[in-house]
Amino acid sequence: FFFKQKTAYEIIAGDWSSDVCSSDLFPSHDTSQPTVSPSTPIQPTVSPSTPIQPTIPPKPTTATQEWQTNIAFFVLALCLIFLGWRLWWFWRAQLFLERRSTRQQPELHNISIDSFKYNLLPLIPFIQIARNLRQRIRISSNDLDINKTIEASLSRGGWLTPIYGFRQIVPEYLFLIDRSSFRDHQAKFADEIIDNLRHNGVFVTSYYFDDNPLICFPSDGVNHPQRLKEIAVKHHQHRVVIITDVDNLYDSATGEIESWVSQIGTWSDRAILTPKPIESWGYHELELAQQFIVLPTNSNGFQILGQLFSQGKANFFLAEGNQTPLPEILRTRPHRWIENSLPDAEQIDTVLESLQQYLGKDGFYWLSACAVYPELHWNITIYLGNAIKTEDGHSLLETSSVINLARLPWFRYGYMPNWLRDRLIKTFTQNQERTIRSVLQNLLITAVMRLS
Repeated sequence: FFFKQKTAYEIIAGDWSSDVCSSDLFPSHDTSQPTVSPSTPIQPTVSPSTPIQPTIPPKPTTATQEWQTNIAFFVLALCLIFLGWRLWWFWRAQLFLERRSTRQQPELHNISIDSFKYNLLPLIPFIQIARNLRQRIRISSNDLDINKTIEASLSRGGWLTPIYGFRQIVPEYLFLIDRSSFRDHQAKFADEIIDNLRHNGVFVTSYYFDDNPLICFPSDGVNHPQRLKEIAVKHHQHRVVIITDVDNLYDSATGEIESWVSQIGTWSDRAILTPKPIESWGYHELELAQQFIVLPTNSNGFQILGQLFSQGKANFFLAEGNQTPLPEILRTRPHRWIENSLPDAEQIDTVLESLQQYLGKDGFYWLSACAVYPELHWNITIYLGNAIKTEDGHSLLETSSVINLARLPWFRYGYMPNWLRDRLIKTFTQNQERTIRSVLQNLLITAVMRLS
């Protein structure tokens, strides 16, 4: 109502701000505040007693500080990467020690072990073995011997009498290897010997067979299986060498020589290498010696084989001392001891005692060391024998026989049941168990490093 009573003169004269805003409509609580005009700049009120704080501008970041910060972040990133790699490595290493059931295709890797072949096979004697096996032989040729043909023709009054000559060739060898499984250590040992022969210039063709060689499988895994008759026709000029236990050449029911042995007689030069030591030879070996060259499967046996093929005689003493034969309970029933069903406690004790006598102290230690890793592999077996030392500081590979260990049914079929693993591991001393696990850890570290 008051606003409506104001005259236009009062509004124009400027009394609107003083009368209306200040006095009537908006009463002021602090009359000491000065009136600020919109066009007047605001000046801060400074009390005389308040000290004035000067405003310090921020210092600019230098290039040295930025470089130090980048270095710190880079070092931190490297530490995080290294920590992540180590965690990943520990996770990968544990995969090698776990056995799990799965329906998927397992991830398999070949673990190569270096620097053990020369410990397994002596280098210098093996070079001499290869040299004897490579010695050239004379065979008939289709080329005429001119001088002898002329002499023979003149002696017969000018009637042409052709005389063919001879030529010298490097002999070739055919190896037939008895293999019970793909992880057969006895067959792997034969493969190592054959690989060394090939490396030293010996021409070798090898086949695998199971119990009898009527059906043979090429070692290259590419060609199809072949019958023994086909192999005899294809490689009739080769020298044949059969690596098997002599007992496999006899019928277990009748005790007579198997019928297929007569097919081996088609080769003029033939030999049988058996893993059984000479001290355990009997009637079977003596009977076969009338038709074949029978020798043990070791370095001495190959030395004599090379001399017999090249010179027709040999001057070596094969006996290696008194050796305990393979336990009868393992030889007659090998499949019983690779089953997962637990035998009687008395039978297990009997087998362990016979194994200690057969392998000796160092060989039994080697067997027990192989029980720690969940699988039996040829390379790991040789690695353990080469890395683990005896009390005298020698490796188990030097003091024990690889052939005796490879003849055991678990190494022939490449499988050891868990109940036997537990019993063998319990035979360790605390120091032996620590040593074996340290050796296996070093092997797994090397395998993971190569896979990564």
